[in-house]
Amino acid sequence: MIINRYLNQINDLPGKYAFRGQSCDEWKFNSSAIRRIMDYHPGLEDQIDPIHLRQIYEVYHRKTLLEPSRTKGFGVENGNNIPDLQLLAKLQHFGAATGLVDLTWDFLTSIWFASQTPRDETKKESDGMVFVVDLSESIGFRRLTNEEESLSIERIFSLLASSKEQLFWEPVNRGEASPRIFRQKSVFVIENPLMPIESYRSIKIQFPDKEKILEELKDFFSIDRGTMFDDIHGFSSVNDPYSPVEGLENAVNYLEQGKRFHRIGEYQSAVSSYDKCIDLDDNVSEPYLLRGNAKTELRDYDGAIKDFDSAIQHKGRLYLNMKQPQAPAPYQVWPLYFNRGNAKFAQQNFIEAVLDYNEAEQLCRQANQIIPYIFFNRGNANCMQNRLEEADKDFQEAARHNFSGALYNRGNTLVLLGRFEEAIHNYNEAFSNGYNHLNLHQNRVCADLILQSIRYEEGQIPQMSYSGHNPPFLTTAIVKTKSPNRNNGLHYFFQGNIGNMGNQGGADLPGTSGFSGLPSFVVKVQEVFDPPESNT
Repeated sequence: MIINRYLNQINDLPGKYAFRGQSCDEWKFNSSAIRRIMDYHPGLEDQIDPIHLRQIYEVYHRKTLLEPSRTKGFGVENGNNIPDLQLLAKLQHFGAATGLVDLTWDFLTSIWFASQTPRDETKKESDGMVFVVDLSESIGFRRLTNEEESLSIERIFSLLASSKEQLFWEPVNRGEASPRIFRQKSVFVIENPLMPIESYRSIKIQFPDKEKILEELKDFFSIDRGTMFDDIHGFSSVNDPYSPVEGLENAVNYLEQGKRFHRIGEYQSAVSSYDKCIDLDDNVSEPYLLRGNAKTELRDYDGAIKDFDSAIQHKGRLYLNMKQPQAPAPYQVWPLYFNRGNAKFAQQNFIEAVLDYNEAEQLCRQANQIIPYIFFNRGNANCMQNRLEEADKDFQEAARHNFSGALYNRGNTLVLLGRFEEAIHNYNEAFSNGYNHLNLHQNRVCADLILQSIRYEEGQIPQMSYSGHNPPFLTTAIVKTKSPNRNNGLHYFFQGNIGNMGNQGGADLPGTSGFSGLPSFVVKVQEVFDPPESNT
């Protein structure tokens, strides 16, 4: 355990040691009263003489703390006035800044406090500090007697001023502060008003160790916020608006939090929530799938592919509400491969994208399901590789299942294949099925002009050649004609394919937006004159 590294530093300490944990190592070993006074009078500690500081210190305790609190009735318990010291302990219990330096006989309690996160945003990643104080009388400390406990605070401060000894006090187990004082094994050093530097030593708690220390204290010693503040006031304070909601620290809640961020477009926050979900339950496919989708939206395709790999690795348990691993239906698994194919497509890794789309299609067919998106996206991947015959089959299949956009993309593919009549037919059919976009009309007009300029025999398919671009940006339609045509050498500009459909989420899970379309391309008509044979 990490905590053993720190326990070993106190194992051989002689004497009677008490400990104080502070969450920031930059804070001095002073009481909260001194810190409050110094905040009100910046630089006072370095400029004022000790006698004047003690006067300010005494006035603060009487005029700021004790008199107003007694006026409000806080100094009465069970019908009796309580001594100044007991009232100060009570006020400190509820958060007031007093001259009592709160220590504990229990090192584990002190390291718990030292491992907390400071509320000051600028100190969030600070190391902690445990101060170690030997309260042995031989070192210069002595316990306050029962009679001295009842003295006024001014009289107690006078005892400190006239003696070289430091005073400490263990409250009796009574009053409202009793449960917490008992649980934390508290002992108070009465500040003089500054703690002599020679009276203590320190142990630094490294920031990277804090989180693990708190986990070990909770798991092995049952020390956490609930046990450290074991009274109604402590219970309320650890459930204030700034405290973490420990009851909600579970994988399902972080998953739902991630989905909420995902739906409103806060993708980086969604990734952070999915991270926490996976930290708590890393044997489920669902959070990897969703984190991959969020990373896709952030254009982190490498990270998305790794997450889809993990989702596939854990496909035996798809959802967090599946308590026992079980074999999922193939139809539920296909989005894992489809989404990974999309991410690979975005990286222009079209060969592996097609392999993933193939796997997604096969899984759907096993479940007697047809998903037109798979064929559509695979058609685009095949186009990008100049596998136009395969692309034509994919778009034709997608169109057969009422995906009208596939008719437009198929029209483009047929143009690249030189099958202009069929291309025009698909453009017309796409329009009839509701795809009414300017790109369609432009491409249909261009295909019709090319067809009119080169057709001389019914059913002829012109020879097509490409400029070497991948995908073909400039294609050339070559046709033999019996007479020269004035359209020879003209260029026709075609708008590119509709982009891929976005990632799938499934059920209520967020998917992703779609992807950009394919590049536009140009067809150049090049006619080869083939004159009629001579009769001579």
